[in-house]
Amino acid sequence: MGIKLFGNFFEDYPVFAFLIKFNLFALPMYAAILLEFDFYILQQFTANIVYSLLQFLNFSPVIDGVMITIPVQNGTWAALMSSACTGWKSALLFLALVAATPGKSMHVKKIALIFVPIILVVNIIRIVFMFWVASADLAYFELAHSLIWSWGMIFTVFGLWILWMLKSTSESRVIVNQQKKPD
Repeated sequence: MGIKLFGNFFEDYPVFAFLIKFNLFALPMYAAILLEFDFYILQQFTANIVYSLLQFLNFSPVIDGVMITIPVQNGTWAALMSSACTGWKSALLFLALVAATPGKSMHVKKIALIFVPIILVVNIIRIVFMFWVASADLAYFELAHSLIWSWGMIFTVFGLWILWMLKSTSESRVIVNQQKKPD
């Protein structure tokens, strides 16, 4: 029997235990923000994908480093692909949620890595959508940016986390039921 540092505290208060684990797993995000980690390569990667999609959709974009410019009514409009545009925080948040979720095996937690590219693709789609909003009417850009940028990714991350929990729980039940069946 192992030594329990906090007795049954974490067992008695699972939500508190989850929040502590979640914040511990989120420490790399906090450190990257505080240390102003350079995400330029990821910014370039994101900008190049967005640029290619905008070209495919006939937006006539121009790219200069991580800045993409498109024509809009009465001129041009540009967006800088900052580190916030790359989706790294959303991906890390999702992984922290998965890591902090109790009662899941390491194998089940590794399966959650499949959802990270989905988060990044949703992020790219959001950016392209924001260019569409800007090209349609700049007056709506700030509202759409506030709603879709923040809330869109929050719903995506939590939705995928819930989906992962439901899927991993149902798969765990199948495995347990298969193990209980007599030969």
